[in-house]
Amino acid sequence: MGVDDFSDYSDYTDADYTDWHALEQRIPLDDLPTFHRAFLAGVQPDQDWDGVFLRQIQSKVQASLKQLERSGTIRREGDTLLVPRQLVPQTFRHYL
Repeated sequence: MGVDDFSDYSDYTDADYTDWHALEQRIPLDDLPTFHRAFLAGVQPDQDWDGVFLRQIQSKVQASLKQLERSGTIRREGDTLLVPRQLVPQTFRHYL
């Protein structure tokens, strides 16, 4: 599933979204790099994220979030970044 696959979220309710920053806080620090790589693999599947340095991963995550916000896939309410739960990698959904 690439970024272009997320085109119509108009039918989503608030329950279909999660606070991105709160989710990151619930994930153990040691697991965050794996989470971010899995997220990027979901939104940019044409890339191999396993060998990419952590600093690059972090900047790519931020860039992807901004792109998804501009496309309307995710939304911002004040300081809260609301991401569709569907974008959370399956192996990390127990943190929702």
